Amino acid sequence: MAQRLETLLSEQCGFLRKSCAAFYAGDQAEAVRIAVTIRVLVHSTNASNALLKQLKAEYLELSVSDKVALLPAEHAQGELRIEVPVGFTLSNIGIMPFAPDLTSPSYARVSLKDWWTRACLKVPLNGNIARYSRKDMVLVLANKEGGAHVDPELPANYVALIDSQPVKFWHNGVPLDSVNIAKWMVAQSGVELLKSIEDNFNS
Repeated sequence: MAQRLETLLSEQCGFLRKSCAAFYAGDQAEAVRIAVTIRVLVHSTNASNALLKQLKAEYLELSVSDKVALLPAEHAQGELRIEVPVGFTLSNIGIMPFAPDLTSPSYARVSLKDWWTRACLKVPLNGNIARYSRKDMVLVLANKEGGAHVDPELPANYVALIDSQPVKFWHNGVPLDSVNIAKWMVAQSGVELLKSIEDNFNS
């Protein structure tokens, strides 16, 4: 049984590695496959256990690299705070995310539970600040946006995130296509999770 689970873990890491490489080479649709793989590895429900949980019961205590807050927790009243912790380049051909450098001082080791559930993306929506965890974004892409299922009814907060275009980009006076920040965050999460598995399981 243990050998089978280790083989499955190796396969899932292979999927994650290939999809992350393809995403950062320009195929942003791969974020959907990354979301499915992360769900298989991390997400547990009453009906099914995450693969990592089957390998290690206390899997949520495993360490993983996460972006630390670079701004103070408190900010001035009326200040607009947007937290989108992904790297990207801006040019006349568009906006392209780039793979994170996990050796950067902006990263710190946290528990997998905190990494999975904390609000890692904060954007202004309809006069308020909307907060999204990795779990929120992964499950929408995997369960509703074509990863494992297609659901005509998407969560309102996800629709607001991708449709309201809270951040608009212009280059040399020309508006660029809007971006799907959820896909960017899921792809970055794939890189972070893959490194964590390699560190914790010698995979």
